[in-house]
Amino acid sequence: MRGQVAPALRVLGFTGTSRVFRIRRGGQYGEIRWQKNARQIRRQLLRFTGNVFYWWENDTRIGALMPEPETDVWWELAGGQPSVPVGDSVIAAVRRYALPAILAGLEELDRSEDPGVRWARVFRPVPEISARLPDGGGADRTAWYLRPAGSEADEPFAELASDIALFRLDAARYVAGYALSDPRTVPALLDRLERDPSPVVRKMAASRMLTPVAYDTRVRAALQAAATSDHDPMVRWAARYALRVDLRPGAGQRLRGVLSRVSGSMVTTSRVHRLAPADVHAQLGTVMPAARGFLPPPGCPEGRQGGGSGPVTRPSARRGPRPRRRGAACSPGRPR
Repeated sequence: MRGQVAPALRVLGFTGTSRVFRIRRGGQYGEIRWQKNARQIRRQLLRFTGNVFYWWENDTRIGALMPEPETDVWWELAGGQPSVPVGDSVIAAVRRYALPAILAGLEELDRSEDPGVRWARVFRPVPEISARLPDGGGADRTAWYLRPAGSEADEPFAELASDIALFRLDAARYVAGYALSDPRTVPALLDRLERDPSPVVRKMAASRMLTPVAYDTRVRAALQAAATSDHDPMVRWAARYALRVDLRPGAGQRLRGVLSRVSGSMVTTSRVHRLAPADVHAQLGTVMPAARGFLPPPGCPEGRQGGGSGPVTRPSARRGPRPRRRGAACSPGRPR
């Protein structure tokens, strides 16, 4: 791994040791720090992930830079197994996600602190998203994308009109992760990027939801406007990051064999581009956070968390998860 990954990262512009790699621009830098799971080493199993420091003191797991649906990303390599496929996956993930995140963070460090800068898109202050307080920022209830279409996504689309930012965020995550092909999804996400008063919703719309379609002309125009006009620095970073990420369908097909289970070495990832979420979790053995918002657990059809012929028990973002029937077949598993 050291002889494969380190040289490839240096070609991308990184410098450093086997544990920390940095990219410098002037006096600033971003970095990747590798984190091991020491409890697995005695079993001859190397399990590791990457923490990306991309903006001042902001850092995140590399999996949190990938499109919805969200999950953590850990690579595993057992003793005696070939390391090349895992190394290829690490390099691909850095090139595709970590590097654009760091470069986007280094673009505007001086300008963002300049008090003379006036931003064209300024939003009123709103409560912290974790407070779950009304902020009056829901979508216009007459918006066409809120109209029912007879699909599992109708309820999340309707929730985009909520006055509570956390519920809007959960709804947007659902439609981005499970209904990206729905004709309502991209217009709804663009509306949230441009009009939602919560900076968290706008940031997530840019960095986690619109990245798979950032090659679309409408989406690129909206991202460019957010990158240059939004008064919140993290939203501007998210838009710049999305513009740098290449998730065009062709690129996704080329990396499908890289970000997947290969040669017995598991790569846990949030998404393989253009695969259905159920197929992704079946291939990669990942576990999704079932009790948050509208997200169903792995192995269940969208919107169904009970087993057999029981009632649909999709959790409600407003009231929390509804109780499951005892012995339900699709109860969430424990994260690995």
